[in-house]
Amino acid sequence: MAYYNDPSMSFMTELFNRDTIKYVSIPFEEETYIKYLEGIIECEISLKGYSKIFMQTLKELGQMVYPAPSINNNRGYRPPSIKDYGEQRNTFSPNIDSTLDKMKKSF
Repeated sequence: MAYYNDPSMSFMTELFNRDTIKYVSIPFEEETYIKYLEGIIECEISLKGYSKIFMQTLKELGQMVYPAPSINNNRGYRPPSIKDYGEQRNTFSPNIDSTLDKMKKSF
């Protein structure tokens, strides 16, 4: 997911450095998958009955997307932005700067 393939497949752009960005791996559990599919079939989606590992992983993912402010740090996780380019904490690749500039100019 760190790369964008042009629809014509003529070029590929690296969107971010996959070694420095936060990520989470959701474990595959057959029971979880079966419960999910049964919920889809019956049109009853609920978080009840899933394993503790799966629920913990979802909470971790939720904290990455919608962080709850802590007492010491009220900002939580802040995704990288173009303004951070050149700073040590930047996770965008060097190619993304020119890509973003081109997008800005065309809109």
